[in-house]
Amino acid sequence: EESDGQTNRHGSSRANFRMNDCTERRRSVAVVCGGGLLGLTTAYFLSRTHRVVVVERADTLPNRLGASYRNGALLCPSLCTVWAQPATITLAMRTFFMSVFGKRTHDAQAVKVHPAAFRDVRFWKFGYSFVKSALRSQQNIFDSSTQALRLGAFSLLLLKELSQTHRSVFGPDPDLLCAAGTLRLFHTAREAERHWRDRSTKYFQANVASFDPAAEVRVLDAAEACSRNPALRPAAVGVQASLCTLDSSGDTLSFVHGLARVLRSFPNVEFRLGECVQDLVFQEPLAQQPHPPSQQQQQQQ
Repeated sequence: EESDGQTNRHGSSRANFRMNDCTERRRSVAVVCGGGLLGLTTAYFLSRTHRVVVVERADTLPNRLGASYRNGALLCPSLCTVWAQPATITLAMRTFFMSVFGKRTHDAQAVKVHPAAFRDVRFWKFGYSFVKSALRSQQNIFDSSTQALRLGAFSLLLLKELSQTHRSVFGPDPDLLCAAGTLRLFHTAREAERHWRDRSTKYFQANVASFDPAAEVRVLDAAEACSRNPALRPAAVGVQASLCTLDSSGDTLSFVHGLARVLRSFPNVEFRLGECVQDLVFQEPLAQQPHPPSQQQQQQQ
């Protein structure tokens, strides 16, 4: 790879990576844009088969203006569902009109549209395609939700593998970075009933043990939910809560710092901080010289 040191409007150098023929290095090059939680995790698993270059526009890891610096993240397969479904349209319309007419509820700000968007043709094209996708068959919605659930569970398995492999880097108790379990609160009985009747919820309950034999989904009353999380008050819980021990949350900032230390020890991983990728220029591979015939081929000739 080559990089020219031009300056962009952010004050960081411009990096134009030119990919040369990598066959002589026996590993292809993977460029990961972003040094946050997702970028570093991607770089970690790519490093098993690739030479990896992590490009981050900030001078530190993670970027102080990025989401990974906010010190919290959730990975919750139990909440996996698709946005494009009729329930989302109903929620969007209700919360939008509530916000317009000044009514404040706990979900009144779920949708906020700038007035200028209504004069943009692209806004209406997006709305049409979204509604068209949301009104598809229930079977397609269910299939998409289960696919997202499986992907989320697979991501959790990789997270546990990473934290256990590098226990010495993440500390004596890496589970502090990957706390197990999340609480989902239901404010009304109707909301809870709708959740438990959902096909994706039933599928998850029936198959949660296949993802992790120790995982479970339990219904908790207000007192039990407060005992699980002392920061809660019974009035905030509502009628009931659900506990899924498969889900995970943790200290994102500490996790990123630990993973960065791991990657810096890998000889095939390179960090380029303070750089912003503008474009990629691909060159044709060099012509390979013909290999001399093997002894078996010479005998056949």
